[in-house]
Amino acid sequence: SNIAVLSEPLAFYHHRDRPEATAPEYRNTVVGQVSLHKEYTQIVRNRFLRNNLNHSSVSLKLALQTQAVEVQSSPGAVQHGSGQSHRFYQVGRGDTDLVWTVACLNAALAKRQAAARFKKLKVSPLPPNAPWSIVLPQLRKLGVDVPAPPDFDNRAYLAANPDVATEVEAGRQKSGFSHYLLHGRHEGRMRTSGEYQPAELDAPVTAAAPAASRVAPVFNSLPMTRFGHLANGFDQVLHVAHHEWHGIRQASAYSPGQKLLISAHEAITDAEKTAIAQTIASMGIRRVCFQGYSDQMDSLLLHLRAVLGPEVKFYVISHVTTAQFDNHFEMKVIARLLGRLKYGVLDGIASVKPRFAESIDGFWDKTIINYAPRMPMVKGLRSPRVEAYVPLDVGWRKNLFTNIIASSLASNVDVVKTANFPNGLEDVHDLSKLRLVGYLRGRDLFDEMARSSLTLIATLAECQPMTQLESFAVGTPALTGPLEVQEFVDDPLMQLCTTTRLDNPALLARDIERIIGALKSDPDGMLEMIEAHLLRRHTVASRNYADFLEL
Repeated sequence: SNIAVLSEPLAFYHHRDRPEATAPEYRNTVVGQVSLHKEYTQIVRNRFLRNNLNHSSVSLKLALQTQAVEVQSSPGAVQHGSGQSHRFYQVGRGDTDLVWTVACLNAALAKRQAAARFKKLKVSPLPPNAPWSIVLPQLRKLGVDVPAPPDFDNRAYLAANPDVATEVEAGRQKSGFSHYLLHGRHEGRMRTSGEYQPAELDAPVTAAAPAASRVAPVFNSLPMTRFGHLANGFDQVLHVAHHEWHGIRQASAYSPGQKLLISAHEAITDAEKTAIAQTIASMGIRRVCFQGYSDQMDSLLLHLRAVLGPEVKFYVISHVTTAQFDNHFEMKVIARLLGRLKYGVLDGIASVKPRFAESIDGFWDKTIINYAPRMPMVKGLRSPRVEAYVPLDVGWRKNLFTNIIASSLASNVDVVKTANFPNGLEDVHDLSKLRLVGYLRGRDLFDEMARSSLTLIATLAECQPMTQLESFAVGTPALTGPLEVQEFVDDPLMQLCTTTRLDNPALLARDIERIIGALKSDPDGMLEMIEAHLLRRHTVASRNYADFLEL
């Protein structure tokens, strides 16, 4: 209902901010009982999210708005009057920008004045756990101006990126935060956050020459090279992947060789194709390896094949399983690849799915082996409690509900951590062990895995899940369904970390208990087993890649 406002101040609140000079019974609770406030704040937020997540398109946004930013005052630092000082800080881990954007899009869809226009676009509300690959196309389609969350410094972002400031001033970008969502994240631009400084409001933002406000092709960005492996001869190999396809992008990032990221949704301009070809020639690239395939890659392939000499060869690695063929796009892509191979545009097609060549004629008869990230194995971060981590998306193939039920049934598991809350499961199963950690990436993901005793990826359809390899890289075992990679059928780690009980939580719980038992009985032996597997895996991966690329 409407709220009436009385402009006349009718009451005063006295803030006794010096607890050392105030008797306990006279202290404000926000000073004397801060821990109690924090505890009940989390309880209220958790209850609100559980009760309203599926019933209101704006409830998630409201909850996140209070969670993303807190105003916290320490007793010795609070000042009153014009000198009042507040410290803003981000309390959540993971990709809060993603959840914030989903909530804002759904809030825009709920507005009555926009309903008619959105109805014509045939747009439905997004699920709370929608990934970027779904959210970004929807954001472009709707043209919604997503407001910056309180922990994003719009002015600092524009000051650090004068080209973006020019685009915003010209009206070609809605805001700095909008640019960061659509382009800056993929281009490797720094996310600006931190303390809000009112003095900076009047600081001028200098503009530079106009630049394209879109997802531009990027060579050898830091996220694509910092965890990549090194191998002889691979300095002449260029892996081409998409910004938006996260799993395939990471498989490319960890492989040895040069890296190029392009957009899966935005067409590459002729000028960009020319620049890419010139860069490839200047780098001495002799093998171009497309990881995954799209219309944008096909267009780039045809251009590069036309302008580069015969000494440059072109290959494609498919990351598709036949279980994905209900999405007809996947079959159309493979049909196009076979046509390109037949007429000599491509020099080879391979798959990360074992024995895929026996299903589709024309594929290389061996298997491309994925690399784990090249990083020092983390030791000493594992929680004293037994924590099972379930970083799965919603959907029947990902098997989220079965993994959560099984890990909660395992007698030697204390905590079950999930990236996505299993909505509705609380009505039929005890979820007292469950903790929602949200979608994580980068260092946050690695740290969460390192704290865990086991990562659960017992999915119903898989090739070589990157999540398992990332978990191995930090020294944590990861349970999957049968991957049938022939090179590792006798590998003790893969035998330990494989289950066939994918649709039976009670039986899957026994396999979870088996791995946890092995870890607890000999933690050093588990690390040695993982290290031995990774050494063997990377040797085989380099050999298979070299054979396929004819190095």
